[in-house]
Amino acid sequence: MSQALNDLINTHGGIDHITFEMDMVPLYGGGLLAHRDYGDKDEKATARISEARYRLDEHYKVTLVFDNERFGVEHFYQMDLMTMLRQGSVRMYANNEPISVSW
Repeated sequence: MSQALNDLINTHGGIDHITFEMDMVPLYGGGLLAHRDYGDKDEKATARISEARYRLDEHYKVTLVFDNERFGVEHFYQMDLMTMLRQGSVRMYANNEPISVSW
């Protein structure tokens, strides 16, 4: 099923054209001491895929690097990201246009 994520992204021009939006709690501190205070209010955060650590075509994990460094970097199993997309807790855009998923 993670092949479906790779295919969907490639259908819309590849990772350079894809952004993700989700509600996140910002990080506090830095380095090894960075943490999230989950009592804080969620904020909208936008991210892009980085293949510096995991390649999308490996169908294993995906790294999202947030546009605002206050949200850091998150690594997701591709299947988990697909579940979040299907449930609507993460939204995906190609060239700023929403992409609907139907897995």
